[in-house]
Amino acid sequence: MSWNAGPLIEELIKENRVISLVGSGGKTTLLCFLAMQAMKIPTGAEPCGYAEGAAPVWKACGAEFVPQKMSRKRRVLMTTTTKLYLPKRRLLCETEEDCAREWRSGRAALLGRPAKPGEGDVRKLCAPEPELLTAMIRKAECSVIEADGARMLPMKYPAAHEPALHPETDTVLAVIGMSALGQRLCDCCFRWALSGLPGEHRVTEEDVVRLLASEQGGRKAVARRRYLAVLNQCDTEQLQRSAERILRELRERYGIAGLWSAFSAAEREEGQYAL
Repeated sequence: MSWNAGPLIEELIKENRVISLVGSGGKTTLLCFLAMQAMKIPTGAEPCGYAEGAAPVWKACGAEFVPQKMSRKRRVLMTTTTKLYLPKRRLLCETEEDCAREWRSGRAALLGRPAKPGEGDVRKLCAPEPELLTAMIRKAECSVIEADGARMLPMKYPAAHEPALHPETDTVLAVIGMSALGQRLCDCCFRWALSGLPGEHRVTEEDVVRLLASEQGGRKAVARRRYLAVLNQCDTEQLQRSAERILRELRERYGIAGLWSAFSAAEREEGQYAL
């Protein structure tokens, strides 16, 4: 992955417990990547039971006082409040016991249920029951949630019922695919009619700025939560320069922080991440 804000990502996954992704243009790939990064954050010390014939032992990643080399990875949860394409080579967790098993094995838990006939694309993962979702978010140390859908298009305007932010979300990342630049709105944007622009309109940098700054766009339902803009699909130097200009406008005009990112073709195969 290429990006312009490595420290920002590290800060994000260290300081925020429930991160929801909205928008379009690479949310599932970003979800897997953030979960992978969150798994690398050291856990705090915690009791882990008794060693045979000894006093209780404690584990803390890198701590010198640990009597035995016992450590664990963070309890990271990947899930959705809508639907997402099931990442390849991932075991699906449908119960609390499934999540606990994955965490004990040092893996991120992917929580949801398979789509049933009549629920659309059967390759997609559907949201778990609300009670189970809330319980697992509270047990996890970091949760990354896909909270929006965009029909695989790089840009979208949210409908009245979107996004589906879980109440415990503390950070919202609004994602947009920079491949939309220069394309006709009707070709690259989900729910483009909500923009008020003609379908033949070609997407500009200013359109992206306005969408990400709008409380009827990327910031919809964010309220007082932390908000960041993510410009994905910056696969060329030209798109990276465009992204830098957009981020500067967001920062200077609206006080919105953000970053750009670019995943390789291999990285876009969601299952490549060793979670």
